[in-house]
Order: sequence, then structure tokens, then C-alpha cells
Amino acid sequence: MSFANPSAFWILAGVLLFLGACYAWSSRLRENLRKWIRPPLWKDIIPEYSQSVFVRKNISLALGLFFLVIAMARPQWGEHEEMIQSEGMDILFVLDLSNSMLAEDTPPSRLNRAGTFIKKSLANLADDRVGVVAFAGKAFLTVPLTTDFGYVSEITDTLNPADIISQGTNIGEALDVAIKAFERGGEDNRKTTRAVILISDGEDFGKDAIQAAEKLKDFGAGFFVLSVGTQEGAPIPIRNETGVLQTYKKDRSEKTVLTRVNRDLLGKVASAGNGQFLELVNPDDAAYLVTKQLKSFNRNATKEQREVIKIDRYPYFLAVSVIFLFLNLFTGYRRKLLLLLFFLPGLAQSQTLDSWIKSKKALKDYQSKSYEDSAKLYESSRGEDQENPVLQFNEGTAFARGKRPEDAIANFNEATKKALSQGDYETAAKSLYNEGVTQSEQKNLKDAYDRLTKAIELSKVSNQPELEKKAREALVSLIQQQKQQSKDNKQQEKDQKEKDKQDQKKNGQDKDNQQKQDKGQKDDQNKEGQKDQQKKSPQQVENGKHDFHSGTLSKDVAEGIMNDLSDREKQLYQRRMKDRKQREVPNDKDW
Repeated sequence: MSFANPSAFWILAGVLLFLGACYAWSSRLRENLRKWIRPPLWKDIIPEYSQSVFVRKNISLALGLFFLVIAMARPQWGEHEEMIQSEGMDILFVLDLSNSMLAEDTPPSRLNRAGTFIKKSLANLADDRVGVVAFAGKAFLTVPLTTDFGYVSEITDTLNPADIISQGTNIGEALDVAIKAFERGGEDNRKTTRAVILISDGEDFGKDAIQAAEKLKDFGAGFFVLSVGTQEGAPIPIRNETGVLQTYKKDRSEKTVLTRVNRDLLGKVASAGNGQFLELVNPDDAAYLVTKQLKSFNRNATKEQREVIKIDRYPYFLAVSVIFLFLNLFTGYRRKLLLLLFFLPGLAQSQTLDSWIKSKKALKDYQSKSYEDSAKLYESSRGEDQENPVLQFNEGTAFARGKRPEDAIANFNEATKKALSQGDYETAAKSLYNEGVTQSEQKNLKDAYDRLTKAIELSKVSNQPELEKKAREALVSLIQQQKQQSKDNKQQEKDQKEKDKQDQKKNGQDKDNQQKQDKGQKDDQNKEGQKDQQKKSPQQVENGKHDFHSGTLSKDVAEGIMNDLSDREKQLYQRRMKDRKQREVPNDKDW
């Protein structure tokens, strides 16, 4: 048996310290108890205490933690083979080994910094194949494409300008060698998975560098050009075999040669190959940037290989650990405490256990549509937890469903106040929404509008988009209800006016009929009077005055007719005035 993560055994030290602290704490408690109560009386005074339970709990806890640590160490035994398919690309580092790369303007030297960059880049690659092309006046393939990054790194450390007799900086030949290396070591359909990384100071390169870069572009390989060195330049040191500085390289006139980086020409090479140009200042940063770009290239399946994989057996130890830890939790606890441990993960610390149990029963009654019983249980649970806005809200909801809107509104109002005082904007928003809906159902449109508006504001604050949406929909429905109610009121007023007008018209017709009937009776009386007058002798003149007489109407009849005409004229005038007022259209506009 072996362990994939043996460092996990260091956790055992912490486990032992924890168990020791627990034992010391429990021993101290027993000692304090022993000072006041003799051990034989413990069972009578503390019925729940049991020494055997205490021992079982500690043993199960220790074993549970022990097997948990073993599971974390990932024990393994047995083996099986798997086919592993790798995906990658081909990358060639083209490294300048001219004498100018020994200059120390980028400490420790240009060549050393280039080698560091190559090794940092290898650390960021995975299943790719990597090779190295070294060049000066001539170029040669130093490391063919391989997945052995350790070998590539080892060879890179040994490269030196002394390895190449023909000095210079023949970049064109180096790129040609890289293309041929891809062709010899590559596979079909891998044009999008090749890249060349050129590292040079750019001095004395041949005329064919631009043409070679263009050929590399046509070949379909990615291209990165990194310049190493400074514009100020530095002399080229000459050291002995032990690395001791002897002198600096001189020209024919015995003057010290200064070598400077040629970034302009390197940039032109990068442009010709459709590549990217970078300055190699910090190897870590440059390696990160280049490998990040390389990871964006398309990668194809390279090959499949069999790997022997050890089988993890930690699930067995983890299962044993869980069993012992559960035994520790269940040992010595009463049912009510177990409920608290396992079934109340969201119970607030301020809510008591009895209050929680009652609220759970109230929820069951609510779900079974026993709203009255649910409201009573919520009220009882609030008696033990007065400042809990959720319980008050639940009670109000039960009252609302139980068709007791007044009690529901009162509870919602109190729940909102408590929630706001405690900063519980989520519960406050829900309570305002329910109160607004209840007020709307009771036709208290003004209060409903106020509650729903506040619910929308608080739902935004508490990040409850669903509640905000529901409150807006309820508010829109409420506004439509208000408009319909206003329209109905106006229609009722209009209907009432029409009814009053019809009643007045009917009363006028009845009065006219009565007047006609009275007139008919008076006409009959006048006819009878005329007959009586014809039988009598002509009237005598008394005191020099003449009495009124007519050949057709008597005096009394004539006066009655005149009075009747006067009354009818007054009634006609009053009716005209009333009709004129009724014909005036009221201005219903609200602006």
C-alpha cells in the first residue's frame, strides 16, 4: 500500500492536540463537579450523565478523525492501465550563439538570459514537443522535437559560442533549418500547430533573413522574435576555461568592440514572418506572454500511450470515518437536541427550539389549509420569540388565507416595523407586498397603493427581482382597478341624473293632466252658470256701477281661467330654467 498524499499525516499531530485539549477540558469539568457533589450522587442529581457514554463519545470521535486523516492521505493499492491521449503542438527555439551573445549588458549575459527564458517557457508548457536550433555563421539542429523537457533544459545549459566555429548571425539559415526540422519530425495536418521562437541580438545577419521569414509565414508556423541586449551596448568578454576574465574582444586596430542590439532589423524580420516582436528584459514576463499566446494555438491529438495508474482506496476509509463521527453525534443526545443539530441548519440563534417546533407545526397546518390552526400556532411561537418578524409575517399570511383580513393587515404592519428595525429588508418587502394585496382585496385602494410602492422600493434594496416584478404587476392591476372604479362612479352619477330627469318629466305630465281635469270641471260649472243667467232678468245698476258680465263666461269662471294661465306660465318658465341647467355639460377633465 502506498499514499498519494503522505503529507496529510502531519494533520495527525493537530488531531492529537485537539483530542488532548478535549480530554483536559472534560477532566477539569469533572474535577469542578467533584468539588461540590460526590461521584456516587452524580447519577441522581444529573440523570443524563454517564461515564460510559462519555468514553464512547471520545473513542468514536478519535477514530473518526483518525480514519479521516488516512482518507486525506489517499491510500492506494492495486493497478490498472489506461490509454492516455495527449494534445499539443511543435515548438522550436532558435537560439543565437554568436560571440556577441556573451556581452554582459543584460546580466549575467545575453546568452544566459536567453537560456533562462527557454527554461521558464518549458515550465509553462504541457504536452507539446519542443526542439532547439542553434546558429551563428552556420545553423544546426541541437535538440530534435521531443517531449522530454528535462533533456531540452539540460542541453540548453551546455550551449556556448565556442561550439560553432563559423561566427556571425545567419538568421536566414537558422529559419531554414527550423522548417526542415518541422518537416522531418512533423505529422500530417499539423500546419496550425507549429511555432518558432527566435532569440537574438540581431547583429550581422545575412541578407536572406527576410526571405526566410516570409517562407516561414507561408509554411504556416507561428513566429515570435525576442531581442536581447541594450542600445548602449557592451564589450564582448574573453574568459579562460575556468571562467576568469582575460580581456575583451578587439578589432584589427586593437580597439575594444562594442556590440549593440539591432531591434529595428529584428522587428523587420518579425513583420516579414507575420510574427510578434518582444524585448527580452524579464525572462519570467516574456515566458508568460509567449506561452500565453502559444496556448491559444490549435492543438491536435499527438499520440496515445498506456499509463499504469494506481487505484485510490480512500473512499473506504472515508466511509468508516463518517460512521464513527455519526456515532459520536448520536451518542448521549436526546431527540430534541438531535433535531436541533440535523434538521435546523437555517435556525437563527435568537429563535428558541420550542418556537421552531411550533412554527414547523404551523407550517404543516398551513400547507394542509388549516389556516386558523396555523395562525394560532404562529401566535403561540411568537410568544416565545416576540421580536421575530418572520413569525409575525407567517401569522399574517395564515390570517389572510383564512379570510381574516383585518388581523392579517395588523400582523403584516407589525412584521414590517420589526423587520425594518432589525435591518431585515427582505422580510419587510414581503410583508409590505402581502399587506398591499390584502388592502387591495378590501378595496382600500389608497393604502394598497402606498404598501405596494414601498414593497417595490425595498425589494430593490434587498435584491429580490421576482418580488419586485410581482409587486409591479399588482400595482398595475390596482391602478386599473382605480380607473374602473372611477369610471363606474361617473356612470352611476350619470344614471342617477337621467333617472331624476325622467322622474321630473313624469311629475310634470301628471300635473298637466290634473290641470286639464280641473279645467274641464270648471268649464262644466261655467256652462251651468250661463244657463242660470239666461233664466234670470238683466242685472240692475246699483250705486252707479256696472257688474262684470259676459255672454259666454261668468266673472268667477273668467278669473279662474286667468289664474290658471298665470300658474301655467310660471311652471313653464321654471321648467325652462331647469332644462337649461341640465343641458350644461359638466367638465370631467382633471387638468
